[in-house]
Amino acid sequence: MTSYNTYSFLWHIRSTAWDPERGGRVRDGIAETCWYLSQNTANIALLLPRAGLCLALLLTFSSSQPGTLALADSGNIRRDRTFFNSQDGTLSGYAEGVLIANAAWAAWRTLIWLCAWYVCYLRRLFWD
Repeated sequence: MTSYNTYSFLWHIRSTAWDPERGGRVRDGIAETCWYLSQNTANIALLLPRAGLCLALLLTFSSSQPGTLALADSGNIRRDRTFFNSQDGTLSGYAEGVLIANAAWAAWRTLIWLCAWYVCYLRRLFWD
């Protein structure tokens, strides 16, 4: 329960920064929110390699390969039909959707993280 108490305390501090009745200002709320979002560095470091793998898979299997077509014609291709089309060996719609969603989520989280660090940098330059 110590973790929950700490989380609740920090959440209260962040929410108080937005409340003008408790001495908070919009500027303080933005600063607290950006500092909170900029702490995701470890998450982003683990998310970017997965996004790179998703992009590599999308680029590799988006078009059919001549060797895969020959194996498909002879009936020797043994790939999971959930993720690959059995006719040409390309990614199925489901697999493309999952990979695109994962890459888009990684891009979105990275963009938010970069913006948060940029605002923290600007805050240090101009607000203090």
